Amino acid sequence: MAGPLNPQATAISNVTTAKQFQQLTPSDTEELGMDLKALYCLADGDAVCEDYFGNVVTFPVVAGNMLYIRPKFLRVGTTATMVGFST
Repeated sequence: MAGPLNPQATAISNVTTAKQFQQLTPSDTEELGMDLKALYCLADGDAVCEDYFGNVVTFPVVAGNMLYIRPKFLRVGTTATMVGFST
């Protein structure tokens, strides 16, 4: 019988298989345009993210934080330096 599913291990595994990464530039009109797996914070601040349904959430992040989300936009107002990982 298999053990319980470990979501954190699965998420980390997904990121380590990323084939592309790039520093992200905040924009309210330019979609991120990559099949994101996660966002990684290089410098502390706020990551203002909009999803594909128009919901906007501000995530306070510190360097080293990983956000396992796939936003449509990294909005203007973002003060953190973020990198996107994709396939």
